[in-house]
Amino acid sequence: MNLNSESSGTILHVIERLSLGGAARCLLALAVQLKQLGFPKQRVLSLLEPDPQMRTCVQAAGINVVFNEDKGSWAEECS
Repeated sequence: MNLNSESSGTILHVIERLSLGGAARCLLALAVQLKQLGFPKQRVLSLLEPDPQMRTCVQAAGINVVFNEDKGSWAEECS
């Protein structure tokens, strides 16, 4: 598989709710691995209000988290 990060845009990870559960932890692990492979431009869109602790963990990894109710700011953030 040929991953060309130089020509890639922003990766948008969409999750129902960024919580402390397994799906969110897998998303964080995937995003960290992708950063290590050279994909620095990533965003996480949480459709429901994210857990503050997990939001902090994801942001500490250098990945921005946007919430669906941020009144359209996620669309700008992900462009």
